[in-house]
Amino acid sequence: MKSLLTLAAVFGASFGGIWYLDSQGNLPEAYTGPPSAEADEPPPPRWYTVGEPLTLTVRGGQSARMTVALQLPEKLPAMVETEDGGKRLAQEPVIRAIVTDTVMQRSAASLRSADGRRRLERLLRRRIRAHTDVRVRRVIIPDVLVG
Repeated sequence: MKSLLTLAAVFGASFGGIWYLDSQGNLPEAYTGPPSAEADEPPPPRWYTVGEPLTLTVRGGQSARMTVALQLPEKLPAMVETEDGGKRLAQEPVIRAIVTDTVMQRSAASLRSADGRRRLERLLRRRIRAHTDVRVRRVIIPDVLVG
């Protein structure tokens, strides 16, 4: 009986020590496995560039060449295969039409200013979310050339 109590005390102390070290984060990796990067960091944002750079005529007759990028949600929208084996958004033609119609109503001066581009990005996000199934988190215009 005495040996049974001793054995129970040894096991209890061992499990208690392991629990304490684990709760403090001091348990060696051999017992816990490598740390999980997925639990610590959120997944990186997914950016999608809408086709090739767009060349459009803005209000006033000047031309603008720009690239539009979309930050997509974690659950990707419908994609289709392209002829070259790549993938694109199924609703990319609709998104390009929204971008074209919206940018052609802007002046060259609004595209040159940082505030004008930010307003355009917010407007594009609202219109894309309203007219497509793509739940865009953010729209950015990484480069624009007005001439």
